[in-house]
Amino acid sequence: MKRNPPRPGVLLAFEGIDQSGKKTLSALLMERLREAGIQGEMISFPDYTTPIGRELNFYFAGERDYPPQTRHLLFAANRWERKGDIESWLQRGKVVLANRYVASGVAYGMAHGLEKDWLWNLEEGLPKPDQTFLVDIPPQVSFARKVKERDLYEERTDLLKRAREAYLDLASEGNWTVLDGSREVESVFSDLFSRVVELLSSRGYKREIRSSPPIPP
Repeated sequence: MKRNPPRPGVLLAFEGIDQSGKKTLSALLMERLREAGIQGEMISFPDYTTPIGRELNFYFAGERDYPPQTRHLLFAANRWERKGDIESWLQRGKVVLANRYVASGVAYGMAHGLEKDWLWNLEEGLPKPDQTFLVDIPPQVSFARKVKERDLYEERTDLLKRAREAYLDLASEGNWTVLDGSREVESVFSDLFSRVVELLSSRGYKREIRSSPPIPP
């Protein structure tokens, strides 16, 4: 994907298979940013509050049946529904944390056998992340963290394995930071926090971000 045009804000994407800790880490980071007086916003995909998001919720509940191409068109369209909000936040100088973003559509699409270039083209034109963090765990860790009430994607070990491999492939091609998400949350957050402080400092954020022990998930 092409580089970002100049903009006041920063977009950080958190990627990884289910139960890797993306939501916990992004929430902890947002807490530190707000303590430092840095304005931020959080967004998660799929976003089930939108019209297309509600349709995706039906799919994950087993109430819809779509071929892979249709599903990933819907996943991409769900992100396009929120494009205006993301761009507005970035233009106002906010730090935006995305729990799953464009790379999730590509990784899971690849796991379903779809072409990488076709998947990237669905995302072209959306705001591009300034940094993507891959919180990497093997599928067995995902299942150990959540045994019951797993959705259609979460319950398939083979799919999670292929999605993880796709994520690692994408990380090797891009300027991603890979975090070992199988460790204790304090250790993972420490590595994440250091990289974010470095990035924000390079972008002119001068406020000091206080690092304190994270809240257990």
